Amino acid sequence: MNRQDIFERLESGNLDLSNMDLSEDELDLSHLDLKGVNFTKSNLTGTNLRGSDLVGANFTGAKLGFINAANAYFTNANLIGADLHTADLKGADFTDADLIRANLICATLEGVNFKNANLEGAILKYTNLNGANFTGANLTDTQF
Repeated sequence: MNRQDIFERLESGNLDLSNMDLSEDELDLSHLDLKGVNFTKSNLTGTNLRGSDLVGANFTGAKLGFINAANAYFTNANLIGADLHTADLKGADFTDADLIRANLICATLEGVNFKNANLEGAILKYTNLNGANFTGANLTDTQF
């Protein structure tokens, strides 16, 4: 599935992209409106989501390793158990996002906004947290 296929699917009102392997084609979904899309348990490894609007999207259990999601908007997104290892998330906004047990090992988190995010049990080892905002975030059992 390529960018055009996904765009057409979303235009038709189908927001369900769950359980899909979207990792093979170095998919470019940068700067798209992906609000509310269901990516539950999908494999998006290596996908370009730079600057995309992912407000309210569901990434429960999704594989997001090595993605480029710099300056993307994950406000109110569900990322419970998501694997974001080695992701470039520089400047991304995770305000009010749910990242319970998310794997963010080796991710670039410079300037990321985690305001009021739930990071309970998340793993943030070996990350760059310069300028990150954790105001009001739940950091219970979070590993740094």
